[in-house]
Amino acid sequence: MRTRSDNILEKVRYVYMRKVKHFLVIDDDPTARFIAGDAIEEAGLAEKIIYCHDGKEAISYVKENCFPTTKDPNRQCPELILLYINMPVMDGYEFLEELASIEDLKHNNTSVILASSAAYPKEESKIEKFSILGYIEKPVKPEKLVELVSDKYKPLQ
Repeated sequence: MRTRSDNILEKVRYVYMRKVKHFLVIDDDPTARFIAGDAIEEAGLAEKIIYCHDGKEAISYVKENCFPTTKDPNRQCPELILLYINMPVMDGYEFLEELASIEDLKHNNTSVILASSAAYPKEESKIEKFSILGYIEKPVKPEKLVELVSDKYKPLQ
C-alpha cells in the first residue's frame, strides 16, 4: 500500500529540484544524525552529507573547509544545514551567532533548517538575522525536508 509520503517523494523525484552539493547535519545524538542522513538520502536532496556532533565541531568544519585555497579553489560551504537547537558544548543559537561572525561568510548562500524534539521555540529575535528555511521536528522525515527546501531549490526545467 502506498502512503501519502511515498506519493510526495515520487512526485519530487520526477520533477526534481537540483541536489545541493553539501548538506551539513549538526546534532549531538548519533541516532538522530543517522535518521536525518537517511531522510536526506531518501529524498535525494544532496550529493554529499557531512555530519558534526555539535556546533563547535561544525564551526571548525566551516573554517577549515569553506574557503577556497590555492590548492583547492573549488571549496564550498554547505548549501543547507540541518541544525539541532539543543546541544551541549555549543547549541544551535550559539552556532548561528558564531557562523554569522565569520566575516568572509557574510554573503554565503548557506541556508539553515532548525530541528528540535520539542515544540518550536518562539525566539524570533535569535534567528531573524539568519537565512532560516524553516523548522522541523525530530525525527526528521524526507517529505518534510522536501517541503522546506522546495521553494528555494526550484524544480529543474
